[in-house]
Amino acid sequence: MTQEKQKVKEYNRKKIFVEITETAWLIIFMFCLMYLGWSVSMRDFLTGFSSSPWIVNGLYLLVFFLLLKVILLPMGYYSGYSVEHRYGLSSQSFGSWIIDEVKELGISLIFGLFIGEIIYGLIRAFSSLWWLIASLVLSAFFIVMTKLAPILLMPIFFRFKRLEDKDLEARILKLTDQAHTRINGVFEMNLSKKTRAANAALAGIGSTRRIILSDTLLKEYTHDEIEGIMAHELGHQVYNHIWKGILVQGMLTTLLFFLIAHSLDKGVEWFHLQGIHDIAGLPYLILITIVVSFIFLPLVNLYMRSMEYEADQYGVSITGKRDSFISALEKLSMQNLCDTQPNAVVEFLFYNHPSIAKRIGHLTNG
Repeated sequence: MTQEKQKVKEYNRKKIFVEITETAWLIIFMFCLMYLGWSVSMRDFLTGFSSSPWIVNGLYLLVFFLLLKVILLPMGYYSGYSVEHRYGLSSQSFGSWIIDEVKELGISLIFGLFIGEIIYGLIRAFSSLWWLIASLVLSAFFIVMTKLAPILLMPIFFRFKRLEDKDLEARILKLTDQAHTRINGVFEMNLSKKTRAANAALAGIGSTRRIILSDTLLKEYTHDEIEGIMAHELGHQVYNHIWKGILVQGMLTTLLFFLIAHSLDKGVEWFHLQGIHDIAGLPYLILITIVVSFIFLPLVNLYMRSMEYEADQYGVSITGKRDSFISALEKLSMQNLCDTQPNAVVEFLFYNHPSIAKRIGHLTNG
């Protein structure tokens, strides 16, 4: 094995190790909150500030997500800053990384407060059917956020400008015409301020749909290679992969809430809660979510990998430039430190994209 391949293997092993460790630590923390009575004590303390369940729940959610950030911050630093710098991917200063962490915390608090209040408000109002109503509300929320992400969330972390390369823009617009996909422009993202990795995306839905190319991609890749990458991204649009993904997510959310609803009584009994509406039971809900995710995530990833194969084939068929797309995949794997041939079990459990070697194999033999 070459030194470069060894470096890639080590990098990916560390990232997966952190992911597993973070999940295990999250489970331990949630279990301690429930089993040791910390969650109930926190709820009792906050009840002293107000008799309104909305205020008490809001305060609990704010404290809970702040604690969660503190608990996970060391692993976030190791994986998101230390490892990225050690292996030459990150170009971000520590101060900039801290600012991003604060921004992420702010977004987590806003969304966590919104979703938590809705779920527990529905539990209080509809003790039998809350799970169904909540799944419908959250599915609608996911759709709205998918639409708003490129104009509301992404600009919080990155700067964007219209693509200045008119030749490349013309090529991409021709591809969007062939794919019968309307977009609201082609944009360049200043990814190099934070990482040396490259990326491209078709973000948003409807009137916010736009093509985003990182400056690191524009600098290192030929027009033919970028064209191949964007043809692949448009393949997701042509095959309605975004909407299929939202549908799958909605179905899993409904199943999750159904299982939670039929487990809440046990939680009340085991952890001496005031009822299924008790906000102190939130860590118990998260534990159930982790278990359900562990069971279904590999199957979801399997489905998502099949989508990637479809988008690959579409991209090559629409451009006729298979070699350029393969070249782009090989460059991306090297630049982003992707393991081109991961362990089969690791790929099945953790990868939502097929390995680069398998994708190239499909393109070459298919």
